[in-house]
Amino acid sequence: MKRGRGSIFLVIVLSLIFFLVSGEAQQKRKAPKAQPKKAGTQGGGFGITATRAPVDIDSDTVEADQKQNIVVFKGNVVAKQEDVTVYCNVLSVHYDADTKKIKEIVATDNVKIVQLERRATSQKATFYQDENKIVLEGDAVIR
Repeated sequence: MKRGRGSIFLVIVLSLIFFLVSGEAQQKRKAPKAQPKKAGTQGGGFGITATRAPVDIDSDTVEADQKQNIVVFKGNVVAKQEDVTVYCNVLSVHYDADTKKIKEIVATDNVKIVQLERRATSQKATFYQDENKIVLEGDAVIR
């Protein structure tokens, strides 16, 4: 039954994030179009960028702490965004209290990041949203 509650909570959290992001998208549509971005390998060679694509997160349990501005997914965590998949035991999403935008995502405990043929493993991976960078710590291996 824990998985059901976690899934329902996840849907609510993701709906809230979608609602906030869709409002930004409406505002950006009125702005003149920017030059198209070239495909690249930002984010430490994994092509991870601060994209607006949805993130699908599955875990055994999920907990939220509004005072700490954090949502924590625990147990068999699988997070997917476009062609990048992160596997870990704990995934913490830290967000700004005012804007509700993600500040950083921290994956810990047997972290594996997969993108196409690329693989990275470590004990901890931190994705800094504003800087668009990933820092791997603890037995980090990139293939």
